[in-house]
Amino acid sequence: MANTLYPIARQQYLTGQVNWDIQNIGVMLLTDLYDYDPLHYRIADIAVGARVSSAELGAQTSADGYANGAGVTFVGLTFPQPITKLVMYDEDAGNFEASTLVAFYDGVSGFPLTATGGNYQVLPDLSFGGFFRL
Repeated sequence: MANTLYPIARQQYLTGQVNWDIQNIGVMLLTDLYDYDPLHYRIADIAVGARVSSAELGAQTSADGYANGAGVTFVGLTFPQPITKLVMYDEDAGNFEASTLVAFYDGVSGFPLTATGGNYQVLPDLSFGGFFRL
């Protein structure tokens, strides 16, 4: 599988249900226990055992249709299994499990990552213009 947007996210962005600039967007690191499925649309669709850690993006912008932001740093990250994938999600403040999946990445520089206590950053691809483009 290649990096992609979830169909539910495409629909919500195109119908104005989600606004990248003002939503709380998060990043979740995953193991190989998760496989992308275009029918998945909520964090609840990801088995707890595949989840490593999550953090919220900041300073999001959407100039020229590029979803951009400051990125996130996972501090002191340790996990016994290699980290091989990540998802971005629109955080539901009332129910984390109901947060909408936005993007799936398995072609990430530095993956697979063996988390042995260091800091790991997820940053936008500056040569591309951001995390993704609509």
